Amino acid sequence: ASIEGGGRLVTTGALRWTTMMLAAAIARVAARSQRCGARRMLGCSAARFMRDKVILSKMQFFGRHGCSEAEVELGQRFEVDVEIEVSLREPGLTDNVEDTIPYDKVFYDVKEIVQGPHKKLVETVAADIVAAIFEKYPEANGVMVRIMKPGAPVAGTFAALGCEIHRQRR
Repeated sequence: ASIEGGGRLVTTGALRWTTMMLAAAIARVAARSQRCGARRMLGCSAARFMRDKVILSKMQFFGRHGCSEAEVELGQRFEVDVEIEVSLREPGLTDNVEDTIPYDKVFYDVKEIVQGPHKKLVETVAADIVAAIFEKYPEANGVMVRIMKPGAPVAGTFAALGCEIHRQRR
């Protein structure tokens, strides 16, 4: 038997075959989507699925980092943001502070580094913060550090100058 469709003659066998192939393709896509969704729901720690973060935002510290003598001698304010990629599934279920990365301890770690020995570059300060977090918290999968200098000694108008680095645990 044949059916006329769109100005063409199509056999019912060909139509049946096309429908079966389309259904199989849809089933494959649905199965793949379910697997990915299940991985996310199970707290998969693979970096491509990690979305959980411990966030410390707009921390302010006084430090003496920079290339100019004035920056070292007078010092200046630094604003720091830190985001730590870590599974928050367990602390979300247990409500136990022992199951998460304690942001108060991270705050004091960052404070110690920013207020610590002079570095010429904020990039070095940021890298030191990442290294400290990875060393102290093996459950951390990734870290973002942003350091801004609102009073950077640059002639011009700006809110702040700085850097942002992202690192994944290897």
